Amino acid sequence: MSSRTYYSEEAAERAKKQQGATIFFVLLLGLALGVVIAILYAPREGKKTRKMLGKESKKTRKLLGKEIGGTFDSGLDLADDAVKETVKKLDEQYRTLRGEMDKLLNSVKN
Repeated sequence: MSSRTYYSEEAAERAKKQQGATIFFVLLLGLALGVVIAILYAPREGKKTRKMLGKESKKTRKLLGKEIGGTFDSGLDLADDAVKETVKKLDEQYRTLRGEMDKLLNSVKN
């Protein structure tokens, strides 16, 4: 903590809580701004990006399968499933965040 002198434990505790709340708020604000900037500057739509990632992962899988042999396929299947599940969850989170951002923007406009 800083070199401030507090005259009671309560004041010191309140200062710590306020400092923690401020840090949390700043991090949350930074996260929200990062999401907005990422959405604004995304090079293409989410569907197109997911399609492109799928094609690239299939190409990579074919190349790795040829170089290593057929034994690597089960691991690639697991990784492919994990990527698909992650993309699905990220898409759901994006939609939720997008809805919250729209609500916030509407409340600020009104």
